[in-house]
Amino acid sequence: MKNKILLVEDNSELLQQHIDQVSVLGYESIGVSNFKELKNILDLEKENIFIVLHDHILANDLESNALDLLMQNDIPTIVFSEVYNENIAEETVFNGALDYVVNNEGIDYTYILQMIERTYKNQVVKAIVADGNKTARATQVNLLKKFNIDSFEAKNTLEIERLLQKNKDIGLVIVDQSLDGETGTDVILKLRKIHSKDNLAIIGVTEHGHSSRLAIEFLKKGANDFITKPFISEEFNLRVMQSLDTLEFIHVNKQSAMTDHLTQMYNKRAFESLGGEICILAKKEDSNVACAMLDIDFFKKINDTYGHHIGDKVLVSVSEIFKEHFRKSDLVARVGGEEFTVLLSNIKTEKVVEIFEEFRKKIESKVISTDNGDITVTISIGLYLSKEYILHNIVEKADGLLYDAKNSGRNKIKFLEK
Repeated sequence: MKNKILLVEDNSELLQQHIDQVSVLGYESIGVSNFKELKNILDLEKENIFIVLHDHILANDLESNALDLLMQNDIPTIVFSEVYNENIAEETVFNGALDYVVNNEGIDYTYILQMIERTYKNQVVKAIVADGNKTARATQVNLLKKFNIDSFEAKNTLEIERLLQKNKDIGLVIVDQSLDGETGTDVILKLRKIHSKDNLAIIGVTEHGHSSRLAIEFLKKGANDFITKPFISEEFNLRVMQSLDTLEFIHVNKQSAMTDHLTQMYNKRAFESLGGEICILAKKEDSNVACAMLDIDFFKKINDTYGHHIGDKVLVSVSEIFKEHFRKSDLVARVGGEEFTVLLSNIKTEKVVEIFEEFRKKIESKVISTDNGDITVTISIGLYLSKEYILHNIVEKADGLLYDAKNSGRNKIKFLEK
């Protein structure tokens, strides 16, 4: 992803001030003070720059030339000024700037920082613009492009669903009330039967002159927000930003609820939710499912001898081996103090035993350094492979095998295939 911010300012003191303000976000900033520097930087860094901050009041005719050049290179650009001028603001946005920010007391960095963050994150967001009017679709696609969002066009529910199935990174659908043979409110109702507000933001679009009842219907049918045409680009951007920020907030909180905070692995709640989905899919494909219950041997003794802070260090070290060893498609979770579980599907008998034996050896050979000396640990594993698809049952079988492994010497695998 592009990760650099370009600042265009001919006053060296203000340029440094801008760089200092945006540095809190952690992105690399590049400053230029004249047109020649700007051209050189774009030649060298265009593929790394995701946004430009451009001061409107510039000397030596840099102002118009710079903005024109930035628009030619399709780089999202925020123009800022300490002087309000409505005509200049409208002209600047009309000419392609993402936004025109004014603050009579100085630059409003709070809003600018929000726009920078959203523009950066939009690099991995895709959208659908659904409208029966080709010109209206093109206008909104262009506005989204200025905001770093790639988008697709659609005319009806069928086209929207096809795009959603093919592109899992679509996070936003903008739906006009007038579509081919359908109304926007009906389309939103259909979409919400499949796609919840947890994973898809929807903005309804109405024509000026419609009653407020239509906006209410959009919201009742499941839209996150609505906007009335004709609209100015700043309003469009703000509603898009608000919808995507809300979607991200839901996602972050959902992830937090499903994550073990010490190891950053999935927790028991996540395992039960996602594990059920894996079992359902395996049943449809008539493939086998392997479930392993794993327990660090004598972990209580580590806590008692070295303290819980060392115990936590052991857990984190072991979790890193889990993350490195298993496939991304495998479900790995910490389900208790020193207990972990792994769920795999569509895997052969000889392969699954080999995978866990190799993992056991990695744990056994791992040296964990502490202030009180080096520590090594071992792990016991109960492994159950079957075409059984009820998660609770296969976890119970694997847990029984883990019990056998611990009671027969530890640091071993007890395996059963059924």
